[in-house]
Amino acid sequence: SVAISQDGTTIVSGSADNTVRVWNSHSGKLLNELKGHSDWVRSVAISQDGTTIVSGSHDKTVRVWNSHSGKLLNELKGHSHWVRSVAISQDGTTIVSGSNDNTVRVWSVQNGNCVHVWYLNNVVTLVRFNIDQNCIVVNNNKVFSISTFTELDPFYELFDTSLNLVVDNWVLKTGMRLFWLPTSFRPTHSYAAVLNNITVAIGTNSGRVVIISLSPDKWESVTVTKKNKVEKFLANILKLKK
Repeated sequence: SVAISQDGTTIVSGSADNTVRVWNSHSGKLLNELKGHSDWVRSVAISQDGTTIVSGSHDKTVRVWNSHSGKLLNELKGHSHWVRSVAISQDGTTIVSGSNDNTVRVWSVQNGNCVHVWYLNNVVTLVRFNIDQNCIVVNNNKVFSISTFTELDPFYELFDTSLNLVVDNWVLKTGMRLFWLPTSFRPTHSYAAVLNNITVAIGTNSGRVVIISLSPDKWESVTVTKKNKVEKFLANILKLKK
């Protein structure tokens, strides 16, 4: 899993080696390695201001970290199975987690308390705040209000289509094909890629984090139909190795 800060300068990656790593997206330098989880870190998120990192793990916990010091701020316990997905609100006050225990939990960043639990009929593999930050999108087919905790009709406009970042090995932005990914650059799953403004971060099965920076005025030329044309764009890829 990977996440990118709002300003595009910081990349966070979670791995099956039980660690969370923080990278400088421009230099590729490893800034911090966060240790504490005892199992696969399945999902990571970073606050809009880049100061808080959230990680969810197969060890059934959600952890909150200071991104600069690497200090563990809180360990959130309550899930009875793997934590598959985490998200943090733009204002950094609320965390949401989804689990194989079929629940979605809402947490207060300030005190670490669980303020609400939704009990569903299926494994929760994805939780995200919607664009307006007033709803939580679950598995891309359910929507819940963050203020009333009620389920809402899943209108299409509640969904951020840029979340579907890799489809048929193409990186997408709001449904538009940007470029095709060769085998070694493909993510572990479609949500292992994160798009922020003009930066694409991809977590791969090889353990690398691949960062691709594109200029908005080049998006039109990047939208190619011939796969071999992607090579000129991959020349600028920065590979972050363990």
